Amino acid sequence: MQKSSNVAFKFALLFSVVVILIVSIPLFFYASLAIKHTEFTQRQELIDQSFALKQKFYSIKEGTVNFVYPRSLLFGSAILDEHDHAIFSLVDFIPAMVEGEFVHFHNQLFYKTTLEENPLGAKYLIVSKNFSYNVVLIDFLMLLGVVLVLIFVSSFWILRRSIEPFEKANHYMDTFFKDAMHELKTPLGIIQLNLEILREKLGSHKGFDRANAALKVLVTLFEDIEYFIKNQHIEYLPACTALSDFLHERIDYFSDIAQTKEISFERQIQEGVWVEINRMELQRILDNTFSNALKYTNPKKSIKTRLYYLDQEKKRVVLEVEDEGIGIKDTHAIFGRYYRGDNIRGGFGIGLSIVKNICEKYGIIISVRSHVGHGSVFSYTFPVTLTREGS
Repeated sequence: MQKSSNVAFKFALLFSVVVILIVSIPLFFYASLAIKHTEFTQRQELIDQSFALKQKFYSIKEGTVNFVYPRSLLFGSAILDEHDHAIFSLVDFIPAMVEGEFVHFHNQLFYKTTLEENPLGAKYLIVSKNFSYNVVLIDFLMLLGVVLVLIFVSSFWILRRSIEPFEKANHYMDTFFKDAMHELKTPLGIIQLNLEILREKLGSHKGFDRANAALKVLVTLFEDIEYFIKNQHIEYLPACTALSDFLHERIDYFSDIAQTKEISFERQIQEGVWVEINRMELQRILDNTFSNALKYTNPKKSIKTRLYYLDQEKKRVVLEVEDEGIGIKDTHAIFGRYYRGDNIRGGFGIGLSIVKNICEKYGIIISVRSHVGHGSVFSYTFPVTLTREGS
């Protein structure tokens, strides 16, 4: 549930950013128009204020001794003589201007106009007003924020609702597989045990050998699926493992399958090699490699297994499994999940995908050399950090 919510959150955020980038173009034009409209409005207010002041100046009667200069909380003003010297001023600074010009200076907008003959002897009138684009900027950011929040909330809700059915289906499927794997494990063990008992009592028989080989194939597939499911919830910790001994053990395990197909194992194994890796994950690498080699090798051929040190210092070790099978056309595609090189020979196509993930986890280098019609060589180079000499 938490994972799907995180996924929905990331996609909603990404979608919102993309939409904002698209919407930013018309928003940019909106901001430009808003700025122009604000400038026009402010200039018109200065013109209206200058007109009102002119009317008051022109209405002064001849002989008036005292005149109260009009003041405003929103506007500043000044009257100048014909030489641009201030007669009276309510502004701190008067920039150099020509008649009819608007000047933006220090967050102030100034307007200069000519006065007709008046009792004050003034030639020019300067009107000013505080002016900035902060209001436009705040409006723009608020609009952008509202759009972003609406898009994010709506997309998150839609994505969350869309994911819920798949999440429930995935949960049911996961539960089903866990229960199915649990139910299969017991009968597989019973079948394997009874086959061994019958083999001891009745001796070797082709029917028992084939049944035992088929059962081992089924067990390998079962363990792949079990690991695939558990790996999502369980952390497999590394441990010092005797690779040489374990390699012999897994070859012996697959010998029954090899005998039924008249395939032989050839071993060139360096003894006393240890590696720092989880035993279960090492088994998945070996079992899938041997299983594929057996599956695609023709009868009366051999599978060669080599284990050796790559250098004299015994720091790196190489495991090679060479078969005489049908070969591989695309050596890169085989590690993809659900890839199947041959649909007739079966398999779910998860084995080598598991192998690749384990090798990436431990830094093991995989190399595949193949010649169609002649066979393939799977090579695993264990890094210095994993190789141990002796126990």
